Amino acid sequence: MPAGKFNPQLDVAPDGTVMAGGPLDQPKDEVIEMCVWVYQRVGDNDAIANGMSRGPGFPEKMDMGGNMGLTDVPITLAIAKDANGNNKSWSLELEDRMEKKADFVAGSATAVAIGVFQDETGNETAFLWSEPVRLNLLAATAP
Repeated sequence: MPAGKFNPQLDVAPDGTVMAGGPLDQPKDEVIEMCVWVYQRVGDNDAIANGMSRGPGFPEKMDMGGNMGLTDVPITLAIAKDANGNNKSWSLELEDRMEKKADFVAGSATAVAIGVFQDETGNETAFLWSEPVRLNLLAATAP
C-alpha cells in the first residue's frame, strides 16, 4: 500500500492545533492530497481537529468552492526526504477546530487519514488508515 501511518504520539499546541504526521511506507510515491482528522472523547463532547492539504509540488493554494464563494486554504502538508531524496515521512498541522470545541487532553485519541498517492508511472491510488494515538500537550511559551 502506498501510504503512511501515524506517529504513535502527536503533539498538541496550546491553541489546540494538532501536529499530525507519520512515516511513508512507499518512499517513491508522491503525496497528491491528504485529509486528516484527530478526535478524542472528553466528557460528553469530542475534541476534534482536522486538516486537508495537497502535497509539495502542487499549487500553493487550493480553492474550496461552493455557493458561499471561494476560500483560499494555505498548504501545510510537509514531506521529509532521506539522503537519497526519497519521501520518508509526512506532517500536517491540523488547525481546523469545530466551533463548539472541547479541549484536547493528554492521553488516547483516534487519528484517521485518507490520502491520494501517485507512483512513478503516474497511477493514483487512494488509501485510508485509522489508528489509536497518544496526545502530548505542549506547554505555552512565554513571550
